[in-house]
Amino acid sequence: MLAERLTFRTANVAIATNESYREVALVRGGMNRDRTFVVRSCPDLNRVRKQAPRPELMEGRRYMVVYLGVMGRQDGIDLWLQSIATIVHQQKREDILFVLIGAGTELLH
Repeated sequence: MLAERLTFRTANVAIATNESYREVALVRGGMNRDRTFVVRSCPDLNRVRKQAPRPELMEGRRYMVVYLGVMGRQDGIDLWLQSIATIVHQQKREDILFVLIGAGTELLH
């Protein structure tokens, strides 16, 4: 917490990915509201189009769960994989296809 506070104190601005992280900068970091910004990343909506379903992608499963994003240690991929293992092995679910799309330091672990 000390390192976090010192980081915010020395920063000129804080850029957050959502309002909850901005709130951390404001409350715990003591930053001024006018020096904190939310910058979201999202797909280019001009390139995203609704398409007809493609059942062959389901590989015979009823459900598909997709993770799309960075696969870094801080992103909790290890917990996601543990969750999949619990669902598949302990709950014996064979009707779910899990798909991970992305890159990062945890990709090959």
